[in-house]
Amino acid sequence: MAITLPEAGRLLAGNTLDADVAFQVLASIAHHGAFEDRNEARHLLIRVLDRREEIATSLQNMLYALVRQHGLFPYMRDVVDLSVADRLAFEVHRPYPALSDDVVFHSQQAIVYERLLAGENVVLSAPTSFGKSLVIDAVLAARGFHNAAVVVPTIALMDECRRRLARLNNAYKIITHGTQRPADRNLYVMTQERLLEMRDLPPLDFFAIDEFYKLV
Repeated sequence: MAITLPEAGRLLAGNTLDADVAFQVLASIAHHGAFEDRNEARHLLIRVLDRREEIATSLQNMLYALVRQHGLFPYMRDVVDLSVADRLAFEVHRPYPALSDDVVFHSQQAIVYERLLAGENVVLSAPTSFGKSLVIDAVLAARGFHNAAVVVPTIALMDECRRRLARLNNAYKIITHGTQRPADRNLYVMTQERLLEMRDLPPLDFFAIDEFYKLV
């Protein structure tokens, strides 16, 4: 019978990951992730991945099977050495066109990405570590919107967002102030106040609000 997740956590914290300890920890993650507490099992798996170099080669396939089961594809390394099934799952979670060679979604990001590409409206409540900005960037890169807007709550975040989205300069003119003249394809990166002050805002094909509960 698999040990409990707290027991596995204590084993992980207090021991080197020799083959016996690593197997017990991975077996506990597999059991509890499938039948009991998937979220806690995922958290423990992430802790294991921080120490993957200690895990015996004979257990690497077991480790990556759990990574795939929990959708943690950004944690995969040495992709060319993965099994065919793991490599296919990894590539399916890569946005197209790729933002960069090292960008791949975890499973929940991929779900949101596909729904947005399908034209659905999505309200997403998730922690900062979820990677919401990466999903927005990928959607903007994938779709040839004529006019899109990303609304953020502060000037500091607006500047940060503008710098991050500079990689899309070839696709959009990034507009952060109403005095800028629009082009054929525009990406408005603004606070809510600035966007509401726009007198000639064109129809928007895509609209994303960061921290939407602050919108007035």
